[in-house]
Amino acid sequence: MAVSAPDPEPTPRGAEQVEPPIDLEPRQLEAGRPKRAPRLPKQYKDFIPHLSLPLLNINVPQVSAAILNVDIVTVPSDGVAPSVNPKDPTMHPATPPTPEPRFQTPRNIFGLSRTYCSSGAPTHDPDDHTTLSDMFDDNAEPCPIAPTAPLTQLSPYHPYPNQNSFSLGNWYWNHGAQKSQEDFKVLLDIVGDPGFNPLDIQATPWTAINKALGSNNFDGDEDQLEWEDEDAGWHRTPVTLNVPFHKFMKNPGTHPHVVGDLYHRSIMSVIKEKLANPTDVDHLHYEPYKLSWVPSPEFKEVRVYGELYTSPAGLDAHREVQALPQEPGCTLPRCVLSLMVWSDATHLTSFGSSKLWPGYLYIGNESKYRRSKPSLHLANHIAYFQVLPDSFKDFASEHIGGKGTPTPAFLAHCRKEFFHTQWSILLDEEFLEAWRHGIVIMCLDGIKRRFYPRIITYSADYPEKALLASIRNGGRLPCPRCFVSKAHLCRMGMKSDMKHRVTAVRLNNQEVKDNVKAARDYIYTDRYAVNSKAVETILQPLSLVPAMNAFSETLGDLGFNHYQMLVVDILHEWEVGTWKSILIHLIRLVHESKGNNVGLLDARYRQIPTFGRDTIRKFAANTSELKRLGARDFADLLQ
Repeated sequence: MAVSAPDPEPTPRGAEQVEPPIDLEPRQLEAGRPKRAPRLPKQYKDFIPHLSLPLLNINVPQVSAAILNVDIVTVPSDGVAPSVNPKDPTMHPATPPTPEPRFQTPRNIFGLSRTYCSSGAPTHDPDDHTTLSDMFDDNAEPCPIAPTAPLTQLSPYHPYPNQNSFSLGNWYWNHGAQKSQEDFKVLLDIVGDPGFNPLDIQATPWTAINKALGSNNFDGDEDQLEWEDEDAGWHRTPVTLNVPFHKFMKNPGTHPHVVGDLYHRSIMSVIKEKLANPTDVDHLHYEPYKLSWVPSPEFKEVRVYGELYTSPAGLDAHREVQALPQEPGCTLPRCVLSLMVWSDATHLTSFGSSKLWPGYLYIGNESKYRRSKPSLHLANHIAYFQVLPDSFKDFASEHIGGKGTPTPAFLAHCRKEFFHTQWSILLDEEFLEAWRHGIVIMCLDGIKRRFYPRIITYSADYPEKALLASIRNGGRLPCPRCFVSKAHLCRMGMKSDMKHRVTAVRLNNQEVKDNVKAARDYIYTDRYAVNSKAVETILQPLSLVPAMNAFSETLGDLGFNHYQMLVVDILHEWEVGTWKSILIHLIRLVHESKGNNVGLLDARYRQIPTFGRDTIRKFAANTSELKRLGARDFADLLQ
């Protein structure tokens, strides 16, 4: 006689229940088998982001820096890069690498853990100040800017003396040259306002005010200009260029010429202001770390990249600073302040030749998720670079003599010299002193630290990268980071190409410096032309140019390899570079197909609604025409 299984006991009242509407109480089917409890698929489960990793030490054996990064191939930011020369002492160090301490955190619920290059937990963890609102976009109010003291006690309506004169001036200048009936009603509203007082405008110096509005802030000898105010941080420095004229010109030799003025801020003043800002200092990572992911013990560890302070370059800079000789009588903790520089010449108008060439500075110790939020105002303007004015050709023609005009090679050389002369002003002695010995800052957490500024990345388009690296734009060796030849660019992405990028990196070594110095001696001492055969014979094999490089001159002796600071520029090299070329090719293929496929393509793009806040905008025009598209438009088309 078969014995049936006993009925399951009913769940007592008050027992812990799973959230409704899913009922997980086991039930019995007619066949006698219990009914399975329904479960949501794993892909529908939602996790609250894990804000920070607990800083608990795990006993990890000490290993050398080389073993710690054995899964990657890096080029140290101190300029000592792999070389193909077997006699290079950097390839065969005299002493074995010393073991470095390691502090590893336990893995969080996502399998992520940190490994610090220290024996204990960091004294400051920015993730302690991270909230859930910092990890997603919302419609919150913009982050307030730290208040600053007023520069001068001027009227809030300056240069107007009062509100009534300001209202009339605003109506006159901002309502068009030809006034309409609507503009007349606006004027009646101004003079008919109960607060309008005719006495306020009787003594208003209209002519002086209009002259002040139309004047250039850089002209005159005014003392209250923000650009030249020490408190505002902006300075105007004349830039003198030593112009070389070869021996067959009217006035051969080197002639100094004041080309223009550089409007800039001190890099050290920006750094000090950043470290004293209570809004931002809590989010700075003082100690970099290696971030790794292991979902479960049976999986191999995977290196996670995403921030500058978790990158090999950030860790290399940290080790280089920790290995520096101890400052006399100083036992303060040493930290790297990672600098990220951007610059790009920009057209200000659709028609005309108005340009602006701004330079920006970001602090890489902050997360990219904060740097990418415009409302936080984390971009620091450090300079507005100038270009050679048209009047420079008149100066050159006077010294050339006769009917001669400056050659393209001569003007290109002067442009390179002018740009690097401006960077020599930015890399001043105060910055170099901080690079060598650091600056002591009392942080807001009550701990004194010694900060060493290091330029980690410089983002620019390719022509500007060639200018920064002092190489030929599109030359025989076009890459600013390695010695790949133009004939081998077709191998991009192959294993041999990836290996070549490591074994044939550009180094700011003595050979490069000697070649550039020899070429410049021909030009500035022996009075040869900048593109003479003697100069080309020296520089052409490595695609170098005879221009002075500010980074090599000021930071080269300190171990800085300026070639490795040039990183990929997503905007110019992908969105309006590779992707734009691919899109044009695809549209050409659609044109060659039969039927009205081009119109169908445009119609489908127009049907796409906006997505997210500033993620994908409405496609109003025909995509196939590619009219007036910016980088964000090409990014939207790709998405």
